[in-house]
Amino acid sequence: MKKRWMGITLLSALIFAFTACGNREQVSESSERNQMNTVQSEESDKTESSDSITNIETEVEEKTEGEEKQMVIEVNGQQFFTVLYENETTEALKNMLPMTLNMDELNGNEKYYYLDDSLPTDRETIGTIQNGDIMLYGSDCLVLFFDTFNTSYSYTKIGHIEDADTFADTLTNGTVEVTFRMAE
Repeated sequence: MKKRWMGITLLSALIFAFTACGNREQVSESSERNQMNTVQSEESDKTESSDSITNIETEVEEKTEGEEKQMVIEVNGQQFFTVLYENETTEALKNMLPMTLNMDELNGNEKYYYLDDSLPTDRETIGTIQNGDIMLYGSDCLVLFFDTFNTSYSYTKIGHIEDADTFADTLTNGTVEVTFRMAE
């Protein structure tokens, strides 16, 4: 009974307080609007904060991926950036870097070098080789292609040179010194 009496007293005091300050409906509507604005503001802040975190995470992932996949090939003092494929062959090659090779020419469309060690392979029939492709022939022959042509041979894909046309123009006939290293 005491609790009931206290509840009625408290309720009466609240009603008196709201009516003393003005129309109860206005106070109630104003209070509801303030609560809705606060909730909407909090939800907006959470969404913006979440979006900001997602954007930062995406940028970090992209930079990290780009750094992991970029290799630099230097020929005649010019640097060419590459995009590397994610596979065991590429990982094994990256572990050998930096290295400088004297690459020989074959068929007027590729430079090749037989590595001292074999690399893991995942050969596939390519069909059309693109200017700028970097591949492994067999398990130990690193090949840089500087012309586009059709082939029936099987290769393991390693990567692709981004500025393939300039790369092709940089190569000279015969043997050329090529340096491979990961981008900094």
